[in-house]
Parts: sequence; C-alpha cells; structure tokens
Amino acid sequence: MKKKIILGLALALSVIPLANAPTKSLASKKFKNLETRIEYPGNKYVKELKDYYKQQIENEKNYVTDDFTKDKDEVLLARMIMGEVAKHPKWEKMEIGSTAITRMNWGLTLKEVILFPRAYSCFNEDSNRLDELRNPFDYGKTEFLNCLDVSKELLKMKYKSLGATHYYNPEVVKKPSWANKMKFVGKVGPHLMYK
Repeated sequence: MKKKIILGLALALSVIPLANAPTKSLASKKFKNLETRIEYPGNKYVKELKDYYKQQIENEKNYVTDDFTKDKDEVLLARMIMGEVAKHPKWEKMEIGSTAITRMNWGLTLKEVILFPRAYSCFNEDSNRLDELRNPFDYGKTEFLNCLDVSKELLKMKYKSLGATHYYNPEVVKKPSWANKMKFVGKVGPHLMYK
C-alpha cells in the first residue's frame, strides 16, 4: 500500500511541471494519460491534478476564437488591452482599457463599444494583431493572462481613470481629426488621452 501511495505521489509530482504546457493537446493528452495510469481514484492529489488539467483545457478552448462577439466581456476587454498596449506597464493598460468602459456611458454594451468598426485599431480587418487576438496563448500566454487580470479589475469598477474615451499614439499615427474637437486630459505613456 505504501509503495502505491509513494508511486502515486511521484507520478503526480512528475506531471506538475507540465501545467504550463503550451498547447491544449498536451494538456488533454496528459489528462487522459493520468486517468489510465491511476489505480486508486480516491487519492486527493490525483483529483486536484485532474481538476487542474480540466481547467487548463477549458481555458485554452475559451481563448481561441474566430468570432469575438462570443467572448465574455472580461476576455474581449483583455484582448483589446493586449492588442492596444501589450507589454506596457499595468497603469497604462488600466487607463487604455478604461476608455472602453467609459464609452459604455453612451448606452452601449462593452462588446458594442470594443467591436464598433474602427473604434480600436487592433480589431480592424487590416490589423497585424488579429491572429494574436484570436489565439493569444500562441503569441504571449503570460501577457494575455496579465491583460485578463487588468480586465477583471476594470470590470469591478475599482479604478479611477482620467475619464478618457479616446486616445492615440503620436509615435504611430498622425493626429486624428477627432482630437481637435475633444478635450485633452493627459498623457499615458506615449498615448495622448481625450474626452
């Protein structure tokens, strides 16, 4: 009996480093292998590992899409943040992400705000970021999960923003015509913020 428990613990611990597996097929494969190799289903460590792999598989399925309208709000906002300000500090992500939430005051849903044509350039059909947004784990799993954390925080309304609804990066584009009609409220990293 002791040998089986030790063998089970060794098996369980040998699988843990694979938790950050890059593809869902590896997670799926490990989960199925776990089920076939374990002889004692009452072991709590095995149950925890199974639950962990189920969650990993579910997460990976949820973040791959060809239709952004099917995303939950927190996932769509995370995609927008990743597409607009990936690899920027958290405070910049918070401020850029909050523009979408502020626009909801216009009586629109978050999906309507983010997916409105040409509202956020990362979702434009000619954007070089679309493939990344459709399958973010393949392009930067850690970065996407950071953006997802920011998104969740923003949706809890615990962030006091500048109240901006628009912004642009003068290092990337010329000053848009709408900027002349709006009030400048501040600079966030390279982005000029307006409302």
